[in-house]
Amino acid sequence: MTDRHCGDCTLCCRLLPVRTLGKGAGERCRHQFSRGCRVYHKPSHGFPAECGLWSCKWLTDPATAALRRPDRSHYVIDAVPDMIRVTNSATAEVHEMPCLQIWLDPGFPEAWQDPALFAFIEASGKPALIRRDQTEGFGIFPPSVTGETKFAVSGNTKSVPSITGSRRLDHLTAEKAV
Repeated sequence: MTDRHCGDCTLCCRLLPVRTLGKGAGERCRHQFSRGCRVYHKPSHGFPAECGLWSCKWLTDPATAALRRPDRSHYVIDAVPDMIRVTNSATAEVHEMPCLQIWLDPGFPEAWQDPALFAFIEASGKPALIRRDQTEGFGIFPPSVTGETKFAVSGNTKSVPSITGSRRLDHLTAEKAV
């Protein structure tokens, strides 16, 4: 993986929810400023544990090499996966499967149509949940999942509110309690 850094990118600070701050998806974080976070990795200054546990896939995953930095692509690929439920229209059978969670900058509603993002989704072999905010989004199903020749895109859907880094924090807390 190339040596990547956030640089001036703070898109995750605006797009992702942070439960301990009472910050919803799409809201600017009170700690965010033009060059990053005022409290980054300073727990004594109010740095949320969720933020310390969370990481941008663009920074950590070699499979993102063809993608632009989130502030330039206008979407953030969450390192924390989500689940998607699909109902077979013929049998009414419900399947639950892990999916990529991609947060879309509302100022750029067409950014998800990036060919590099489609290639990344296809290579992952998983569907993607494109989140407009904490509860609104839609699914993208690559040919590797559907067996079709083109991507399938679901309509607008209401989804379970994402808790992203909070889910990981809850999991770690539960592990310590055992």
